[in-house]
Amino acid sequence: MILYLFALTYVFPVLAKFENSVKRTITNAFFMSIRHIVATIVMIVIAGAVAAFTVLVFPPLIILGFGLIAFLQSYFLRRIFAFYIPQEGTEENEEENFFMTNAELREQEEREHLEMEQQENDSAEGEEE
Repeated sequence: MILYLFALTYVFPVLAKFENSVKRTITNAFFMSIRHIVATIVMIVIAGAVAAFTVLVFPPLIILGFGLIAFLQSYFLRRIFAFYIPQEGTEENEEENFFMTNAELREQEEREHLEMEQQENDSAEGEEE
């Protein structure tokens, strides 16, 4: 049950940030939660504290409670995701990168498309000669 809660803390942020299948997203979320166990526990405590404060002290906060939890957890998630997003200028094998952001995926597809066009142009020029 606790491991499920750990993985659930990361599933939606991982889904929003990276391009993966559903199975890969859940697997990555689980492994991230275990690798960054301290941050995971702090994020769960934040969610519990906001929920408890909403229920016990200030019920109208339920309108903003979910957004507040996401906002507070985002500080931890940005640091955690920085480990999995390759820095610019570093070469990495694209086939082995399971954590690709949507922008990186589009960029890779665009590079492949441009390479194919260049090869077609080169082959067309070679046939003309």
